[in-house]
Amino acid sequence: METDAILLQTMRDERAILRTLHTYCHAIDYGDEAAWADCFTEDGVFHVEFPGGAPPMRLAGRAALQDFVAHHPRAPEALHKHLTLNPLIDLRGGEAKVRTYFQMLMEISGLPETYCFGRYLDQMRRCDDGAWRFVERLAEVQSSRPDFPAGPG
Repeated sequence: METDAILLQTMRDERAILRTLHTYCHAIDYGDEAAWADCFTEDGVFHVEFPGGAPPMRLAGRAALQDFVAHHPRAPEALHKHLTLNPLIDLRGGEAKVRTYFQMLMEISGLPETYCFGRYLDQMRRCDDGAWRFVERLAEVQSSRPDFPAGPG
């Protein structure tokens, strides 16, 4: 029975982590600022590395994260979709390392295009309320259009 309880908790944790990954995407695409910021711990870090040697972006703490998402373009003015693909979740009690690919689709000149892609390297924690949140989310942008902010060109 103990093995069944461990398996059940592992499945619950993995589903809750996937929920956070998916909430992150839906919230940033449609301007749910509170939901997006709540994907991070209070002292959470969002770090983005850009291709071509551009300086990275690093946001630390809830106030910086909220300011970032408040100014992020969203539907219906900016049609984009953040996609997370192929998550690999490594649980260690109340901590997790998660690796996913990402792709950002955008409508550009009336046509759907891949704007950028790369991978996320996440450190996550199960919080007191049972939700899994990012302690640190590292986005490695591996390829992007020339008009991508801080991208090539």
